[in-house]
Amino acid sequence: MKKRLLGGALVVIVLLGALLIGDKIFRLVMTIVSLLGLKELMIMKKEEVLLFVMKWVILLEIYIKLVIILLQVWIRSVY
Repeated sequence: MKKRLLGGALVVIVLLGALLIGDKIFRLVMTIVSLLGLKELMIMKKEEVLLFVMKWVILLEIYIKLVIILLQVWIRSVY
C-alpha cells in the first residue's frame, strides 16, 4: 500500500514538472505514463486475448505518436 502511494506521488511530481517545462516534454511524459498504466492493467487482467489486443494497441499508439512528433519537427525545420 505504501509503495503504491509513493509511486503515485512520484508520478504526480514528474507530470507537474513536465507540464511546467513544456508542451513536447509533457506529451512525451504522458505517453510514457499512459504506457506504464496500460502495462499495469495488463498485469491485472490475465486474459490472453485482451493482452494480445492491448499489446498491438500500445505498439500502434507509440508508432503514431512518434510519426506525429517527427512530422512536427520536420515541418518546423522546413518552414
